[in-house]
Amino acid sequence: MKLRHIVFGIILFSINLTAQHKNFIGFGVVSEMNQGKMLHDNVSFSYERQFHKFHGLLIELNRRQIIRNTTFYNNINLEYLTSRVREKYLSIPVSYKFYSKIVNISTGFNLDYFVGWENLLNNSELTSYNINPRYSIGWNIKISKTIPLYSQLYLEPEIFYNPIFLHQYAYYHYGIGAKLKYELK
Repeated sequence: MKLRHIVFGIILFSINLTAQHKNFIGFGVVSEMNQGKMLHDNVSFSYERQFHKFHGLLIELNRRQIIRNTTFYNNINLEYLTSRVREKYLSIPVSYKFYSKIVNISTGFNLDYFVGWENLLNNSELTSYNINPRYSIGWNIKISKTIPLYSQLYLEPEIFYNPIFLHQYAYYHYGIGAKLKYELK
């Protein structure tokens, strides 16, 4: 309930602040590691509202995946089997962003929502896989640099760290990315 109030307050706050604001939409590619094990390439969509010369709000929509080894019990053969599962998530980070000429820093919370899974080992008989609860909440921090390319087009390379706390297992992501941003006029 409190999370809804915070998100609602941020949205209302961003609508009312219109002096010196800029709006950006972006598309990016991200290479991230989770728990230092596997490198995953993902895509990212973003909306950014700069309220003031130094302050703004960043909302993103990311695809994220985690590969886990899991053991399950087969009732037919009465044995334990191991499978490798790719968990698929939709990640929604909402961050405060500080802008400077040298580097931009953004930090905030993110919500990862479980949207599906895929069995990576065809030799196992895993037919269902569920996570309860289907969401997890974490914190994120990014350091980026905005580079003007053309009139309203910008390139923004970034590095990030994203620990997830509220989940059946705590985990973290870190990586690098690059985003093309377009300034809406």
